[in-house]
Amino acid sequence: YPDQKFPYMERLLNKLNKNITIDFWDSFWVYNPNLVNKAASYCQKISCANNFVAEHFNFIPRPKPIFPIGVNLKNYIQKQDYNLSDPITFIYTGLPNNVETFLSIISLTLKELYKTVNLKLILITRHRENITDFPVEFHNFDESTFYKHLASADIGLYAIEDSEISRGKMAMKILDYMAAALPIVASPYGLTPHAVNNENIIIVEEPEEWLEKIQLLIKDIDLRKKIGYNAWISMIQNHEISQSYKLFKKIIF
Repeated sequence: YPDQKFPYMERLLNKLNKNITIDFWDSFWVYNPNLVNKAASYCQKISCANNFVAEHFNFIPRPKPIFPIGVNLKNYIQKQDYNLSDPITFIYTGLPNNVETFLSIISLTLKELYKTVNLKLILITRHRENITDFPVEFHNFDESTFYKHLASADIGLYAIEDSEISRGKMAMKILDYMAAALPIVASPYGLTPHAVNNENIIIVEEPEEWLEKIQLLIKDIDLRKKIGYNAWISMIQNHEISQSYKLFKKIIF
């Protein structure tokens, strides 16, 4: 509500029942910080997607548990073969505006990489664009094929700009990649709190590192297996629905 000044609903709920938890899985206070901050003051707990969100609400003396998003792992096909495809297949999935940002960051890297290796990029999105610097396949999201595309890819990519919105989210595409046991090269923003660099993900800190980190994965099958397997184990331990539900109950009650 960009024009609303006061959280009337939250104040009323607080009068009816003090046991209120507000969950923030994104830093959407950017759009109306006064309203969001006032609303958060009328709850008993603030459930947060990551530490960045929790730190934003440090001015409110409430418990701020970290609550990972629950994922139904039964829907996913776990990658088994870490030998590279021909062409080497990268994948990204997202809304059109996110795809545009992704391509603005990653295109030069893939163009340079395409000079030495055969590759293609699969984009699962409504976005369409004529790209001539390297091969691209566009697919609309379709549950009957989505999980197959994930499992058949060699490397999942996640490139995003540094912003308050980016830092406050928990990117679902990262969870998709991890649930499919994909090795991942990613920007350091919007990751699950359980992402550990060089253990279950490869993090790119600086723009010039994209080519280096991707080539590192391409050259090392053992590293691809390690990252993919550890990513999948992390999902079982931290994001699988039953694990997430146990934490949910602790937060609510």
